[in-house]
Amino acid sequence: MQISLFADYSFRLLIYLGNHPRRKVTVAEVAEVYDISRHHLVKVAHLLAKKNFVHSMRGKGGGLVLARSPDLIEIVDILRCCEKSLASLGHEALQDAGVTEHYPMKRMLLNATDSFFSCLEQYTLDDLLTPMAVAEDICHTAKLEQCKHEN
Repeated sequence: MQISLFADYSFRLLIYLGNHPRRKVTVAEVAEVYDISRHHLVKVAHLLAKKNFVHSMRGKGGGLVLARSPDLIEIVDILRCCEKSLASLGHEALQDAGVTEHYPMKRMLLNATDSFFSCLEQYTLDDLLTPMAVAEDICHTAKLEQCKHEN
């Protein structure tokens, strides 16, 4: 299965935010880390903010943070939001595509679609995060706070 570049960037951004939970992250930072287009990532961030996956703060000191805990963000919801071809999968889409009751594969296609989404409903963003990256970010943030208090 192949997902769109937009969905791929969406996952990368959400994973990066999830791995850096203690601070605001800029689009420019994520674009540099993954060596991807900042322009495209801005579009991704805009949609994810609009769909309440992330909170976006503008201006000096602004950035992005997850809008919810990673264990509350389901993979299937991210895909439905960001992957137009998958979002259209379902019973209505098959009917719109001319798949009628008499089409021999209709039941198989519906079962496969239902199974696909049921499988993904078991996973959250938290399942994609690297525990070591989160721990390193927490330590890094603590060191920054300590430096601020010393100065």
